[in-house]
Amino acid sequence: MKDVLIIDLDRGEETTTTTFLGRDLRLHRVGSGGEAGRIRELISAYDGKVDAIALDGIPVWLHLG
Repeated sequence: MKDVLIIDLDRGEETTTTTFLGRDLRLHRVGSGGEAGRIRELISAYDGKVDAIALDGIPVWLHLG
């Protein structure tokens, strides 16, 4: 099973599983509350621990340092 972290602008957290192109995926959505610092923390915390990190609803130009 592949693990995908989805970071979005809202608050809250949820995990679901699905199948895409014959592969099982665990989708873990974590809200950032719109805070760039929280987005940076989440990326650092999950880097290398999940198979992919997706940014949902976050502006195209996001400067994380």
